[in-house]
Amino acid sequence: MLRCTFGSVDWLWSGDDEFRFDRSSRTLTSVTLRVPESATLPHRVARSWLGTEATPASLQALTPENFSVPPTGERWVSEEADWLVCALSTATSQAVENCRRLRIASSLDLVFQEGVYSGWILRDPAAHLVSGFDAPSGRPATGALKRAFKKYISFFTQDTYDLMADEDPATLNGLEELERAILRLPEDTGSRALREQVTDQREKWYGR
Repeated sequence: MLRCTFGSVDWLWSGDDEFRFDRSSRTLTSVTLRVPESATLPHRVARSWLGTEATPASLQALTPENFSVPPTGERWVSEEADWLVCALSTATSQAVENCRRLRIASSLDLVFQEGVYSGWILRDPAAHLVSGFDAPSGRPATGALKRAFKKYISFFTQDTYDLMADEDPATLNGLEELERAILRLPEDTGSRALREQVTDQREKWYGR
């Protein structure tokens, strides 16, 4: 894969997001994006981006050179968990004008402000939850899974990780409550992915 493509890659733990382009055609072939831990993306920015009409598009590199793309630093999830919006921290301080929203996949849009890459939007994020090498079901997420995902992503923020690092008992109670709520979901790829993540975090930080 890497030998046949060029672009940005998470090289030696750089933490970069990955945008890989075909060496022959220079067209975008794959994207790997990280969801930030900070849930501080201003509502006005997220809603402005969502209010911008999406244009189906692809990306083509001007030159066959490697580059780096830092991961987004702030995130926002809509109340019904229909949208996940992630932005570079530098983008949130700018006026949300001259914004372009390019749909590079059926559920994924890239956002550019003043011609500069600023972040991305994922539609129905809970539908894309997978565990290990599982493949997404391809179906829209159920309301129950969306609500569980909303609770999950609202719980796991940078502040929560700081509290878990101190083995805060109240945070453990919240973690166990979240785990019980997820266990009540019907068994499928999405609920299994959430359950495994919550269990892993509990065992990692609290050893039980």
